[in-house]
Amino acid sequence: MKHVLGESFDMSLGFKRKLQRCVAIGVLGIFAASVLMISAQAADAPKPATKKPLTELAAPFDLDKDGELSPAELKAFEDSKKANHDKRRQDELAKYDLNHDGKINKDEREKIKADKDIEKARVDAEKAKASAEKAKLKADEKAKTAKEKASKPPVTSATNAPAKP
Repeated sequence: MKHVLGESFDMSLGFKRKLQRCVAIGVLGIFAASVLMISAQAADAPKPATKKPLTELAAPFDLDKDGELSPAELKAFEDSKKANHDKRRQDELAKYDLNHDGKINKDEREKIKADKDIEKARVDAEKAKASAEKAKLKADEKAKTAKEKASKPPVTSATNAPAKP
């Protein structure tokens, strides 16, 4: 027994299911209306500029120099990237496939990883060296400025000058 507005009544199982379906349909209708409203607002909203400058790699493929890649220019660019990728893979296979079976086995993968780690360490060392050189130049510039400042005689103003008798 349920009490609704002071009245009591029995809800049959069939009535409960119908009520649940009605509520579910109502909720779905509200959700669908919300989605449609949001979609309409998004369609009316001004689109942000999506044009991006071409990368250095893509610029040579912009044959008409309009700053964008046409479908044909884009296909040529993607074909070039794929060809370069395939070439790198073939070069790696030739370099690391020590037993010449056309596959890279575990030992050969470890060699590739070791070489990549060495290359990363080399790049990191170059960055550290460049950073150290930059810091040294900055320190030298500060020292030079301090030395120049110390070598100049102090400037006195007329109000601080000793009075002449």
